[in-house]
Amino acid sequence: MAATSLPRFISPDHVLRVLKAEKNPMAALAIFNNATQHTNYKANYAIYHMIIDKLGSAQKLNEMSAILFRMQAEKCLCTEGIFLAVFKAFAKARRAEPAVEIFRNMETHFNCTPGIRSYNALLNVLIQSNSLNLIPQFYAYLETVKINPNLLTYNLLIKALCKLKQFEEAQRLLLSEMEAKGCMPSAVSYGTLMSELCKDGKVNEAVELWELMGENGCRADVVCYNVLIDGFSKRDECDEALRIWDKMLEDRCVPNVVTYNSLLNCLYKEGRFEQAKKIWQRMDQNGCKPDVFSYGTMIYGLCKQGKVREAAKICSGMIQRDCKPDVVIYNTLINGFCKEGMVDEAVRVWRNMVDNECGASVVTYNVLIRGLCSGGKVTEAIELWQGMGKKGGNSPDVITYGVLVEGLCKKGYVNGALEVWTEMQKLGCVPNVVAYCSMIDGLCKKERLEEAAAIWQQMAEHGCKPNAQIYNSLINGLCKESRVKEALCMFGKMRKECVSTVATYNTLISGLCKLGKVGEAGRLLQKMLKVGYSPDRITLSSLIDGLCKAGRINDSLNIWNELKQRPQDPDIMLYNIIMHALCNVGKVQDALKILSDMKTRNCCPTIVTYNTLLDGLYKMGEIEKAYDIWNEMVEKGCGPNIVSYNTLLNSLCKIHKLQEATEILEEVLRKGFLPDNITWNILVRAIFKQKI
Repeated sequence: MAATSLPRFISPDHVLRVLKAEKNPMAALAIFNNATQHTNYKANYAIYHMIIDKLGSAQKLNEMSAILFRMQAEKCLCTEGIFLAVFKAFAKARRAEPAVEIFRNMETHFNCTPGIRSYNALLNVLIQSNSLNLIPQFYAYLETVKINPNLLTYNLLIKALCKLKQFEEAQRLLLSEMEAKGCMPSAVSYGTLMSELCKDGKVNEAVELWELMGENGCRADVVCYNVLIDGFSKRDECDEALRIWDKMLEDRCVPNVVTYNSLLNCLYKEGRFEQAKKIWQRMDQNGCKPDVFSYGTMIYGLCKQGKVREAAKICSGMIQRDCKPDVVIYNTLINGFCKEGMVDEAVRVWRNMVDNECGASVVTYNVLIRGLCSGGKVTEAIELWQGMGKKGGNSPDVITYGVLVEGLCKKGYVNGALEVWTEMQKLGCVPNVVAYCSMIDGLCKKERLEEAAAIWQQMAEHGCKPNAQIYNSLINGLCKESRVKEALCMFGKMRKECVSTVATYNTLISGLCKLGKVGEAGRLLQKMLKVGYSPDRITLSSLIDGLCKAGRINDSLNIWNELKQRPQDPDIMLYNIIMHALCNVGKVQDALKILSDMKTRNCCPTIVTYNTLLDGLYKMGEIEKAYDIWNEMVEKGCGPNIVSYNTLLNSLCKIHKLQEATEILEEVLRKGFLPDNITWNILVRAIFKQKI
């Protein structure tokens, strides 16, 4: 409002009305200044109080201070109310020095003797500005001026002492001095100390104080109960929190939304979903209106259980009750639907989020992109990524790129992942270890080791330390290409930079065994044991397979017997490996014993198991036993397949039973099996031999 809009002759009452109506503090200051230029006008106490209050509330502290000193210069009466407004502004700004200076000058410069309200206001400034070192001086000075502290003074002092971790002194003040000075502690006094004790992890001491509070005839209010329930909740001691809750109800103290929120949060963290549901229902029945945190806790808990549709209903009910979901709630729902594989529902929630004018965060996009990639909707994930940053929206961050690269690589779209990778680097976004891990693993799985190695080198240049997963991917890729020597060199580098895992040793042992280097594999096993790792089934499977192929059946059986002593039974792969080895050296009866052992351990034979035994039996000429195994295989619904038939045909042809072999071929064709090259080679070779 311009000065010309003021009438020619103005009164303080008129200016006061104009100042009251003005919402903009700087515009109010302009009105104040313009008014002072009028002749025969002088601002009074009410006007000074109004403008100081407006400027202080808006944190225009320099302007506020200037007005205060102008008030002094004009010798306008200053009462304590003016200074309370000034101290309130400095407390909000957490600025102690100017507040202390003004307090010191109250009497000498402004002719205003500070009363207990001013002392309390200054004490609050010291606490808010964390100038706790001045508190002891302040309290000592308070005693010298012979001003009696009131309840608020003591409550503020208790809070200050707690912040200084002087809990014993705070308790002395509460339980001794206050009563001695004729100031009885209130629920706020006890609650202040209890709250600070809980924040410091001293929940049990807070409970003792609560019990003492009752003995001293002070009734705990809802804040006291909330402090204790929240304290136990944060320590994951739900039973204790519920004990306080029961006492609260017994004392007929009405819970508020904070009480319910603490309990819901505690119960969901401990997975006590049914109890949480009952608390939620009670909250509704008691007419306590849930807030955003209440809804968020409930929705998170339901999503954690996989009850995402139920969580979505809670969200809908929330909107109907005019409680607007925040970005955290929407992100929780989107993540919940994605985890359950309901990606279309997640996209629908995202669209609702946009429609309800709740701005999606970069976390929203990251969660949704991950879900789309996992659900096979890679094109949609890329479109969502490409749409980021448009119209002032969220730009992709390093996590976005990492999520997209990981999703594309997991689905085998390595070229697409490399395009994203290139785009990320163009924008100057340095990949994190997750992105490097995904890209290197994806390339290794596609046997593009040189490209993977180049990215690994790039990682070192950017100062990003490779983790065990990255080294394992590179080692696995090298072993798959039979480049075990290079894999062992990589293993040497790995041991200098990070801790190897059981998977690392398993990959190398398997690679060595496949190359027939069983001795080296054995030595690596010794190193594995030396660093404190126990070989698992994969380790022992590789060794047994390697030993069997090297003809060291007895050594493989020793490992097999050791494996059987372990709590976890061998798996089907191990059974098949050992049976195949025994059959190859003609120990079919031992292989059949392994089959019996397998059945007693409830490990079901597969078609590979039966084909292995059939081949061994036929080779040993045990035709009748082979027929028994064949019939068992058919009864179990486990076959036969073309490999089974080839084994049978080969056996019949070797003993010159061509007629029976021909009948078996007809059966193969009748059952819809397609003979392969092995089938025809067996038959042609048999016919050729017969003609010779």
